[in-house]
Amino acid sequence: TRAGLLANKLDLGVVFLPLEDEQLVSKELYTEELCLAVAKQHHLAAAEAVKLDQLTEVPLILFPEKFLVRQMVDSYSAQAGVQLQPAFELSTMDSMLQMVRLGVGATILPRSYLLQGSDPSIRTVPIVEPVPQKKVGIVYRKQTFLSTAMLAFINELIRTFSTSGTESV
Repeated sequence: TRAGLLANKLDLGVVFLPLEDEQLVSKELYTEELCLAVAKQHHLAAAEAVKLDQLTEVPLILFPEKFLVRQMVDSYSAQAGVQLQPAFELSTMDSMLQMVRLGVGATILPRSYLLQGSDPSIRTVPIVEPVPQKKVGIVYRKQTFLSTAMLAFINELIRTFSTSGTESV
């Protein structure tokens, strides 16, 4: 995203923050939390929350290491003093959830993605101590013309996700 913005191939990006670059403006939108997704019949489906150390014996379906969500999982696991080894590595969230539906294992994905589908065969379980989370925001070039429509879009995004609803560009 950074390269696309700096090369004028993108006008706006939605990214995990911080994205430090003196040529870019960043605006926080919300905090994304990672959660465990298990099949309804999985033994952890009844849990109110899980700790990362409870997942060491669970077959996990995770992204490959080059994906930011996987890097978050690995980082928070290291903080908790555990190393999670995936049984499978897949590159799409849909294929991960299909494996969960089939009872192959569990996965760790962004809460917003898991809640948007409301799949009755999958249970979303919060992860605690620590809660894997990252801020999500928009970025755009400082030295670029923003049309009235783009400014309105950015301000609407900020208002939609802002708790106070008062910040704008």
